[in-house]
Amino acid sequence: MAMPTDGRPHLRRTAAALALACAAATAVASPALAAPLSVQVVNSRGTPQAALLTGGGTTDGHGRAVIDVAPGESVGVTRGAEAPEGAAGISYSVPNPVPAGTVTVTLPALPGVVSPGIDGDERWLFDRVNQERAARGLAALGLSSTLSRASDAYAHHLHRTGAFSHTALATPGVRATDQGWPVPGGAAVGETLALSPNRELTLDGWKGSPGHWTLLMMAGLDSAGVARAGNTWVMMPAQCAVAAERCGLGEDPASVPP
Repeated sequence: MAMPTDGRPHLRRTAAALALACAAATAVASPALAAPLSVQVVNSRGTPQAALLTGGGTTDGHGRAVIDVAPGESVGVTRGAEAPEGAAGISYSVPNPVPAGTVTVTLPALPGVVSPGIDGDERWLFDRVNQERAARGLAALGLSSTLSRASDAYAHHLHRTGAFSHTALATPGVRATDQGWPVPGGAAVGETLALSPNRELTLDGWKGSPGHWTLLMMAGLDSAGVARAGNTWVMMPAQCAVAAERCGLGEDPASVPP
């Protein structure tokens, strides 16, 4: 059948087809928009974890962060290269659309505490270290429930396995973070170890070791935890730089949930 002489039906069909093609091209070309993502990092016991994020970011001392992401991106979360999750960390893939609520990322927990309360020998050792600091004009270390729990968990791990190393499970900082220490990556956490039958020989051994004693007498430190399991003694001195309530100063380690 011949087309009408003015050709209008043909033009209408062409115009409609072009409009649809333009709309489709626009839909394909539009990138997914970035949006803020709220993240909460915990371990498998539910303890908030101060963590390192992809691209150099960090959470706060409560394991919380808000970051700008786009759908399809991956966010890596780790406590450090020596943590169970490794340097690459646990990866969270951002869905489309970016979730409006808080997303929880769960990291593997390290072995937990066994007997976190401070006994008489542990308290004696802690007090003697502070007496030595006072004699040198240094500020006393506050007893940290967070660091004492980390010390207890590690002392029992070493005693149970027969290992004797600062990295038998993870670095001191990672182990402290596992118990809730608020500095991302566990920075500014040190550790002294001893194999000794009693508290006096433990103190004498640390005093006779320049590396151990320099750490315990370091200016700027304000916190420490202490624990023993059998003949294995652990003290973890540190500086509580952020989220002081997470450092557990003045709290009974035995009263803090695991």
